Amino acid sequence: MVNYLSRYVSDNLSEITAPMRELLHKDTIFTWQKPQNESFEKMKEVICKDTCLAYYDPNKSLTLQVDSSSKSLGAVILQEKRPIAFASRSLTESQRNMGQISKELLSIVFGFTKFHQYCYGRDVIVENDHLPIQGLLKKPMHSIPARLQRLVLKLTPYRFQFRHMSGKKIPLADGLSRNASPDTSPELNEGIEAHVCMVISSLPVSDRKLEEIKLHTKQDEQLCTLQQTIKFGWPKYKKACHQLIAAFWNYRDELSEVNGLIMKGEKIVMPRSLRSEMLKVLHSSHLGAQKCLSRARSIMFWPGISNDIIELVNQCQICLEYRSSQQKEPLISSEIPDYPFQIAGCDLFSLNEKNFMVMSDYYSRYPIVHELSNIKSSTVISHMKDIMSHWGICEKIVTDGGPCFF
Repeated sequence: MVNYLSRYVSDNLSEITAPMRELLHKDTIFTWQKPQNESFEKMKEVICKDTCLAYYDPNKSLTLQVDSSSKSLGAVILQEKRPIAFASRSLTESQRNMGQISKELLSIVFGFTKFHQYCYGRDVIVENDHLPIQGLLKKPMHSIPARLQRLVLKLTPYRFQFRHMSGKKIPLADGLSRNASPDTSPELNEGIEAHVCMVISSLPVSDRKLEEIKLHTKQDEQLCTLQQTIKFGWPKYKKACHQLIAAFWNYRDELSEVNGLIMKGEKIVMPRSLRSEMLKVLHSSHLGAQKCLSRARSIMFWPGISNDIIELVNQCQICLEYRSSQQKEPLISSEIPDYPFQIAGCDLFSLNEKNFMVMSDYYSRYPIVHELSNIKSSTVISHMKDIMSHWGICEKIVTDGGPCFF
């Protein structure tokens, strides 16, 4: 952070920080004494001077850098990479237990709230080192976890573009988030917990069942691992993810922990010990696969739930017994004539690049085949006359209605 700001400081920072840098020498014993302490205090005074900050210019682009650590938030607004104002705050005890994505989103809300007079009514570039936020902000509201919904709603008055940056490229916000002001800004929490409670209470699940799900969640190794990962953050790559929770990787942006429950958006993630029971409840009235899926999607979730429901419905003996089958069309037999060649069928076919006409008697099933020079109507009629001159004139000829028979 000091190195970043050194370009905007008129004082000689290298001279001021010399006592501290002496401790970094290879053969020096690290002993923090009065010269180092004076150097540190002097350095803080220098970077906090007005000469280090730039004046706000409404005609220049505005960047908001934010970051979150486990205990605090940091934010800074810049123009042309020069800081205009700094802000930091500590997290409350309940906020420290939130997932990492919630803390990072809270840092964005904090930055916009603190610098509202600079950011409102204009385009702002938001820089943060937590990549999942980029995908989260593109999702529809109903698929965002309940706690994050409220935070996203707080961002709706602002026009901003999110830009992911590595931590080393946002040193100001990163430094502010590690040594923050003791102020906790309680106004940021307004409505968030109430919104979460409203979402949970609106679930079509009884209080007794919710307590049972919480108990089984606490005893489920997979969900306990998932709970810790939600709280402390997901790894950058799937291959670094714990094998137990690899199946949740594609849904990581939608997962959150609320009062002992793991939620995917507004749906409860069921522990493995209750999944068989939930499947039986879903299919208790023997609804079809699509009806069961529709019912499940509004309440619960686990990886592969759709396949489990379809498999259960397809193996249900009662459903198989009473399922309406495809109506079979009755076989319509042809009319049996009174004498030979009263009714005949006629059709064309090709073999070895040659055209043939076949005529079959419906009484005796006797076939007669003639080779054709072409498939014109005149040629077909000529060969029909030849056959009828030998076997008699038919009362009725049955064809497939091809062009040569018209």
